[in-house]
Amino acid sequence: MKEARGKYIVRVDPDDRHRPCFLSETVPILEKYPEVGLVYGDVALMNAQGQVTVERSSAKWREDHRGNELVERR
Repeated sequence: MKEARGKYIVRVDPDDRHRPCFLSETVPILEKYPEVGLVYGDVALMNAQGQVTVERSSAKWREDHRGNELVERR
């Protein structure tokens, strides 16, 4: 992240895929509410053929990612 130059940073692992509407839906939220520091969404797990096998709601995010919060460096 130290080398990032853009206004926003998206963390993406090699096996991650975003829906085509990802940026068009998230950037307006960040623009409208500058106090927001993190935007996340639902997760869908896919098999090797690209078929969705599990969908997970963002409501479960806290349980899944407890302790992995993004903190502002000061």
